[in-house]
Amino acid sequence: MGILFSDLTDVTIKETDIGDGPVLQNNIETVINLIKNNKGKTCVITGAGISAPQLPTFRSRDNSGLWDVLKAPDLSKSVFYQNPLPSWRLAANIRNLQLNKTLKHTLAHNVLHQMVIDGYVSDLLTQNCDSLHSYDDEYDEKVVELHGAATDYGVCEKCHELRNVDVLEILHTDTSPVCNVCGSVLKPQVAFFEDTIPRHIRDAAYNALSSCDLLLVVGTYCAVDPVLSFVRNAKRNGTILVEINPAESNGSQFMDVSIRYSANDAFKLIAENLYPGQSFE
Repeated sequence: MGILFSDLTDVTIKETDIGDGPVLQNNIETVINLIKNNKGKTCVITGAGISAPQLPTFRSRDNSGLWDVLKAPDLSKSVFYQNPLPSWRLAANIRNLQLNKTLKHTLAHNVLHQMVIDGYVSDLLTQNCDSLHSYDDEYDEKVVELHGAATDYGVCEKCHELRNVDVLEILHTDTSPVCNVCGSVLKPQVAFFEDTIPRHIRDAAYNALSSCDLLLVVGTYCAVDPVLSFVRNAKRNGTILVEINPAESNGSQFMDVSIRYSANDAFKLIAENLYPGQSFE
């Protein structure tokens, strides 16, 4: 059985899950030292916060995130087939920004990519569907897109096939694409609530997390599974957990280190130490 993508209504956190970890200081110097001391054994999980300069985050404290605009039911699979257009608008807008080169890597994306190249980071798991961790090089294989990606294809769940979609037509006509064989409404290649994460993605994530000694959790409120479960299980396994996020999250209680920085601000400081004089803008 695959992992269920959920809104955490079925996740119970017990005090024994939190446990006692090493006593570390909540500052950027501690984070940098941990990265240096765990080179090649560091895994990173990123959420919408790393793309915040390019896209609104899914959740925000001022109700300005995409989640506050779309609302949860619109991204639930049981609701999708009743009203597929909001989800297709979101996917088509993201894909259109990609094709127009409007959606660009942030400083944090660039620093993380360099850290993958240089062996600091062994694996990178992302909740984002914007493909901004992709650089079209050999290191893309280190990236696991947990929730899929906005692409030029939709899934026909009746034919079990991918069909090409025209994102501009979706945006111009405000209609959802359908399968050109059976006529069924196509589904974007992104995870919805109640979706099962494909086995190959699940296995890649588990392999990455089981082999790391340090887990950086960047720009996510850990508000949906499987990420909160990943964090909780890593804590149980003795992995050192570091959170980089402007505010507390559902995962904060598990962290050994929490620093209240945006992703860009934190990785600018990390880059100044690891790569002095090198620009990542």
